[in-house]
Amino acid sequence: MTCLPRWIFQATFWAAWQLRIFFRSAIKNSQSLVGNIPIPIQFIFAFTCTGTTIIFWEFYENLLDLFFGTHMVRGLEDTIVDMF
Repeated sequence: MTCLPRWIFQATFWAAWQLRIFFRSAIKNSQSLVGNIPIPIQFIFAFTCTGTTIIFWEFYENLLDLFFGTHMVRGLEDTIVDMF
């Protein structure tokens, strides 16, 4: 983990936190369309939506590296740090 700057970890954490807040807000506001959703289910769904978004982001980074040579992924360590 020495090859990555410290701010990368903080930025990744806060980006995931903001995604969770976004999905939680979207789920809460969608109750007028789908009916009452229990709070534990809202949190679980927001967590899974955030995880799915992170996985799609990593696919995006790897595909851009493969097809356009952008060097967005520095290696397996970068991908693991981004996901956790």
